[in-house]
Amino acid sequence: MTVLAYTIDHAAGPIQARGHKPAPLGPLGPLDVALTHTGICQTDLGMIDDHYGQSRFPFVPGPRKKP
Repeated sequence: MTVLAYTIDHAAGPIQARGHKPAPLGPLGPLDVALTHTGICQTDLGMIDDHYGQSRFPFVPGPRKKP
């Protein structure tokens, strides 16, 4: 399954919409969720600009699973 993700390719770079193939969800199997709104926080803005020196690009800001 391909989803639309807004990505940044380098620090302080422009945000681009592109298709993204997420990792499998795990033992529960596929799940359909109707997402109507999302947001980013101050930490995401710092990661977009690589203020913390820890960003890995391409970067997709917003909610994500912790490693």
